[in-house]
Amino acid sequence: MIRHMLFWNLTGEAPERETVLTFLKGSLEAIAAEVPGFLRWRVGADLGLGTHDVALYCEFRDQAALEAYQRNPRHQEMKEKGKAWLTGRVAADLEETE
Repeated sequence: MIRHMLFWNLTGEAPERETVLTFLKGSLEAIAAEVPGFLRWRVGADLGLGTHDVALYCEFRDQAALEAYQRNPRHQEMKEKGKAWLTGRVAADLEETE
């Protein structure tokens, strides 16, 4: 299994945080329905203790599923729209081997 994690801060151009979260959730729900092996996802706002405003967490069956997600047209649209709202991206992909 691959665990895909991203963290961002909101830009000055971003609408309210809840609007950004709603957009990300709607996009991920649609993408998950289209990508075989996209097992689960979560999006949320930091509780105020971390260094970033928004976090995204996804689980994929394998590397092929993660790559299919990355190529998905809806994912490309989400990334493009997100460029105006999100900055300071930090990402990590971890493979669970046990």
